[in-house]
Amino acid sequence: MDLRDAATFFDREVFQDYFDSTVSFSGQIGTFADSTRSGPATPRRVLSISPNVTIPARRVIKMVASGRIFLVGILNEDYWEDTVIREKYPLIPVENQAEIGTVGEHLADSGLSTDIFMFTSYVRRVFLEAESSSFYAGYETYFSAYETIANDSVIKLGTDYFRIKTHQSLDGAGFNMCEAVMLEDPWATVTYTSKVAPYDPVTDAYPPTTHAGLAAFVEPTRFNFLVTYPAFEKIEPGDKTISILKSDITVAKVGDTIDTRKVLAVRDLDTYWALHCR
Repeated sequence: MDLRDAATFFDREVFQDYFDSTVSFSGQIGTFADSTRSGPATPRRVLSISPNVTIPARRVIKMVASGRIFLVGILNEDYWEDTVIREKYPLIPVENQAEIGTVGEHLADSGLSTDIFMFTSYVRRVFLEAESSSFYAGYETYFSAYETIANDSVIKLGTDYFRIKTHQSLDGAGFNMCEAVMLEDPWATVTYTSKVAPYDPVTDAYPPTTHAGLAAFVEPTRFNFLVTYPAFEKIEPGDKTISILKSDITVAKVGDTIDTRKVLAVRDLDTYWALHCR
């Protein structure tokens, strides 16, 4: 019996491909080097397996005995006399699958990616000093290297919503990550008032058309703007970007109002309007 065969004797834990329970393998779990100190690496573990084991393509596994679910990172190899005797992978334990998509997909509750496991870690305060004395929370979000998430996405994890602020990148342990800001109570029910032609010379106004009870996604404009679109308006403290489905509002115009806010600029985003409001 060589050293490689001896090491496999202790592969007593059984794991499954989370997305295909017919695929299973045996291995061992050990502690991660940084697991003794407080920080985002604390819950990480290390998976040790035989070199003839293939990690599932989506890199999400489940421990059969406990039901715990892990993201699998990058391969590290242990050698003995120029021969690979063990393969090791960092693991991140995860519990919840996120719902990920554009604001329009969240508004319509359609087209969302709903099977991506994600781990979030608070890293910093996000400053909007001119608007409030309180701060938004900045997070790093980790997910499988198999997945792709657009940098304009909104993530729903549990009851929390996060606005992605950076392109995804691969960290040193082989997990995809991107930075995000947690949004505070982004859902609202609003009344949209549109001024429509023809002009009424008696009242010196355009007759309003009111649409009440509309679902809207509301966030600080500083978290959702593009300076490249023609109607861009300089952002001031307190400005909000309010998104509404086109199926609720067929035509959105500058000068319309949403509750007590005035529409300053309109972005046409396929299935929904993103409205810069003040």
